[in-house]
Amino acid sequence: MSAVEKRLREELGQLRVDTNMRASGAAHESNATKELNLLELPDFSLVLGGPLYQLLRRSHLEGDHLELLYRRLLVITLVAWLPLLLLATLGSSAGNAPRLSFFHDVEVHVRFLIALPALIAAELIVHSRLRPVVRRFVERLIVLPQDLPRFKQAVQSAIKLRNSIPSRLGFCFLSTLLACGCGAVASQSTPRRGMPCQAAAGT
Repeated sequence: MSAVEKRLREELGQLRVDTNMRASGAAHESNATKELNLLELPDFSLVLGGPLYQLLRRSHLEGDHLELLYRRLLVITLVAWLPLLLLATLGSSAGNAPRLSFFHDVEVHVRFLIALPALIAAELIVHSRLRPVVRRFVERLIVLPQDLPRFKQAVQSAIKLRNSIPSRLGFCFLSTLLACGCGAVASQSTPRRGMPCQAAAGT
């Protein structure tokens, strides 16, 4: 082997070492930048915040991280269901029809004793599933580094909307209006009891 070939091989080996070191340094720098971007992201949650969250905390029905779930389930369910039971019981003084109709109304009991607790318990599932999604946008490079400031502004805007009292009142009004509209449509589409018998008697 000539001295020239030996020198060329040494230079080629040194070039490979430098290339590997640069690639490793670039990878470490990219990981460090990604970790820094993740640390700079705000802690986004649809549940931890807002006027209802603050009210539940002051009422000792919720902790800083959605603790006291069973207490919330029991108290909110009883507050929603017990007044109906009391009104049906007090209304039975004029007759047994109100109390019997309430106790036999399976839809009401399912709505307040099963569906309402399920919705309350779903807050914890939504919080645990949705919280890491914001970070995955950055981890998987769905949001590019140059778009990260705009992404942070969007997250901050969503947090402000979550904490806004007028927006929550507007959502409650719209949901109530939609529920009343759906109930009115359902009641109109349901045939009244006794109408077929009356029609048959008339014929």
